[in-house]
Amino acid sequence: MAASFIWGINTLLLVDAGLTNTQAFAANAFVTAGLVLFEVPTGVVADLRGRRLSYLLGTLTLALSDGGAGGRQGSPVPRFGTHA
Repeated sequence: MAASFIWGINTLLLVDAGLTNTQAFAANAFVTAGLVLFEVPTGVVADLRGRRLSYLLGTLTLALSDGGAGGRQGSPVPRFGTHA
């Protein structure tokens, strides 16, 4: 219940930040696809090579993905169609 509740809140925040419903849906879809794309291999790495390496790779991926994505002009979400 709590995991699905955040998607409704996130969608409201994205729409409030100026995204259309389609853009908010696309943003949520990309996040979900990213979860599947990265969480499954991370579990395989944890099983084969250990949890520590899996954690470090996950932390590195998160750090790289957050590099320029959010926080522009005080906004916690990226602005679509604008640059720096």
